Amino acid sequence: MKENPAGHAVHAGRIRIMLPEAIARYILVFGGCLSLLFSLIHVFIRGKQVENYNLSSLLFILTILQFQFALIISEGALSYPGLLFMHLTFLFLAIPLAYRAYFFVVFPSSDLSGRKWLIFIPAFLAMPLDMYYLVQSNAGKLTMIESLLTGLNSRSLVVIRMITGAASLEVLLLLGMLSMRMIQEYRRSRMPITAVNAVYAVITLAASEMVLLGYLLSSMAAVKYGAVIISLLLISSYITGVRYPSLIQLVIIEAKKQYHRKKLLTGIDPESLLFNLERLMKEEKLYTSETLSLKDLADILSITPHQLSHLLNSERDTNFNTFINQYRIEEAKRLLLEEAGRSILTIAYAVGFNSKSTFYDAFSRFTGITPKQYRESHGSSAR
Repeated sequence: MKENPAGHAVHAGRIRIMLPEAIARYILVFGGCLSLLFSLIHVFIRGKQVENYNLSSLLFILTILQFQFALIISEGALSYPGLLFMHLTFLFLAIPLAYRAYFFVVFPSSDLSGRKWLIFIPAFLAMPLDMYYLVQSNAGKLTMIESLLTGLNSRSLVVIRMITGAASLEVLLLLGMLSMRMIQEYRRSRMPITAVNAVYAVITLAASEMVLLGYLLSSMAAVKYGAVIISLLLISSYITGVRYPSLIQLVIIEAKKQYHRKKLLTGIDPESLLFNLERLMKEEKLYTSETLSLKDLADILSITPHQLSHLLNSERDTNFNTFINQYRIEEAKRLLLEEAGRSILTIAYAVGFNSKSTFYDAFSRFTGITPKQYRESHGSSAR
């Protein structure tokens, strides 16, 4: 037992973490300073968009949290308990703000309205407890801190664990949702920068989960590791930005591209368009016209060529020529077997190709064999 400057006895041996506290403290303080710098940059330099306000708020909260974590792991919180003001509220606010920040970067046109405010519920629940902490005397604050750090039973600890448990489940849910969305986006775009963002997002939420589990289980080692990992992510982001500024520009450019692509289909129902498009192909067989162009098909659908091109790219992962040739080759395969006496050249013209060589190239690309080989190998089974 020892007494802090306020005269409150604490179990120092139970609170102390067997890790290099000085190194962790320096990392947290440096990370906090970087967070503050980034926060100011996003408010006063980057502009007043919603995503900048979101990121600036997150970084400012991380500044406070990292300084508070530095106090906690060094037992400074026992000497200055008032500096842990609104700690749980800030912690539970940082998690949904981080989730939104990654969404704004990777999915700039995603809708985060509606019921997305539900992810802030743990922060709202923590506010009354933090307000109760603020009005306590130093002795009362120290009792609550010691209860949190050591796991000594108290009414405040029960409430903290209930709210932290809810926040922990929330993080797992957000982690799963964000991971699935980013995997889908990477499969679509195959952009390495998407994979980098995914790694950062997963590590950030995993580190947040570690901090929450640390408070839930009264494991200050978990809190320490989680807080340090978050600081290291901020520091690595800063170093990456300084060392490879083009990489940061790539993130911004790719995000803007996605935004403009999505904007092309604003006010358009993709499912309805695709239904009409497939109907035109299967029933009216528009692909049999060798002069069919992207503009012709777009005019029939009452959209622009850019919109049709984006629709095929985003919803079917293909381009116009490949999309049309798929139908032409399928029709050619049918005719090769059903009309065995018909020449390959007339079939090529019938399905929309304007030359034998173009037909052979496309057929080989889709099937891996020539039209003649296809007819010979499948002809007997068709009969």
